[in-house]
Amino acid sequence: MPQVTCGAPQSAARLPKHLDRDQAMADSPQHEESRNAKAGAGNRGDRQHILYVDDDEPLVFLATCILERMGYRVTGSTDPIKALEVFRTAPQAFDGVISDLLMPGLTGVGFARELLKIRSDIPIIMTSSAVRAEDVLAIRNLGLTELVPKPATTEQFGELLKRLCPFSST
Repeated sequence: MPQVTCGAPQSAARLPKHLDRDQAMADSPQHEESRNAKAGAGNRGDRQHILYVDDDEPLVFLATCILERMGYRVTGSTDPIKALEVFRTAPQAFDGVISDLLMPGLTGVGFARELLKIRSDIPIIMTSSAVRAEDVLAIRNLGLTELVPKPATTEQFGELLKRLCPFSST
């Protein structure tokens, strides 16, 4: 699976120029204290392993960077089918999942359904910029309670992850 990491985006040419500039500023030492304050000390992870899945590669890259700065280990993927294969090989390696709702190949609801068949206790946060009433119903029918509208803030993800994934399984 092409894994997205915080080092360098797989296709940096597709990132808007302001993101490259903002990334360079965010990486500077003088901004570290500010970043830590913005991430919220109470919402910092303790090396929990999160599977982040969204078909938008720049978003996966940015979310991976943000979550890693918050103290989480992140496996980012733009392909829900490949992400499901990775999850199948080591379901206990993950402490939580964040997934987009609308993705090609396998919807977020379908992805979540398959994850829950493999490991019924995995915390899953769904996120989307477009939520229909039938999506909310499908999410509820799976027993999921968390749906975060895009754009989500660092604080929103931090609060939910801290509550849903309080401990690292590895």
